[in-house]
Amino acid sequence: MVSFSIKGGEMVLKVLMWTPKAAQPEVLTRMLSSPDMQMREDSLVELRKLRPMEWAGRSECVTRVLDDSPPHVCITALQVLYRLPPLALSCHCSEIVAQLQHEDWRVREASLHTLGKMSTAVLTPLADIVLEMKKDPHPKVRAEAQKLLEKLDPEVVFKLLYAGIEKIQASDRQHEEFVSLVESGRLFRVR
Repeated sequence: MVSFSIKGGEMVLKVLMWTPKAAQPEVLTRMLSSPDMQMREDSLVELRKLRPMEWAGRSECVTRVLDDSPPHVCITALQVLYRLPPLALSCHCSEIVAQLQHEDWRVREASLHTLGKMSTAVLTPLADIVLEMKKDPHPKVRAEAQKLLEKLDPEVVFKLLYAGIEKIQASDRQHEEFVSLVESGRLFRVR
């Protein structure tokens, strides 16, 4: 077994130096499965330099990086995915949406930004999720969610807002009914 004493980034550059140009996308996407996080990130950085159509057929390798990588690597992976054409990007919609639950606000912001490149036909079913992101604690995430909502059909957003208002009103009615039952003594009978 050969062992290398060079860091992940240097390794990626050395491998690419000796790899034919046509094989570089395949080599880089294989390096994304490395346990070395620095190698993963450096491979993503190098992939970002290539034309998306050179590696688009292997884009699932990029989404796999999102599962178990630190925030800065996830952000880089989302930036790489952003370079895909909208139709190819929409194939990874569920993986990108999953990142909206990430603990780091920068990953949530990058996820919303990446979703913003998709067509409105793909985004419309996600309108309720995007609307929910308007409640995010970080202002940059809320701003990115607002950009996405502005891209959607106003009628869809209005229907979601109206449905939310109806839920609040129904909840208020239930609360009022409960209070009136308690006050009238019909809910709890003391013996």
